[in-house]
Amino acid sequence: MKILILGASGFLGGTIYFKLKNVGNDVLGTCNKNTNNTNLIEQDVFDVDSLLHLVNSYKPDVIIWSIMNHQQEEEIAENVMPILCEAIGDIRFIFISTSVAYEPNMSEDVKPLLRDETSYNHHYFNGKIKSEENIKNSQIIVLFAQEVFTVSIL
Repeated sequence: MKILILGASGFLGGTIYFKLKNVGNDVLGTCNKNTNNTNLIEQDVFDVDSLLHLVNSYKPDVIIWSIMNHQQEEEIAENVMPILCEAIGDIRFIFISTSVAYEPNMSEDVKPLLRDETSYNHHYFNGKIKSEENIKNSQIIVLFAQEVFTVSIL
């Protein structure tokens, strides 16, 4: 299986990258800046043309989005997600979000709580919520990661 991991230099993305690669998958991981992992390629997700070129040339079966950007999460939701989701067609897309953006008694019918500027990390939480709204369709999975202690990929 060909898997593209956007944000493979972070804790969660890096763990997923190595677990999937170690079981024999064809995995391509990206990072925003130089990293010690020379297997990753630099990719600025705000350069949407370059991002789409990467997707079209690699032709993954699955894209895993594990990017976390506290200050620019809302910009990602508004300027990257709609274009990416429209362009990927039938490629399965796994978007790793956070349940912290939701109310404590979360269920499918709970409306996400958008934060104002006075709230801690409001750009991050609001961006995740807005991205989730942009990416809803049958090929997309939103994974709510709370505390990650181990990752087991079957």
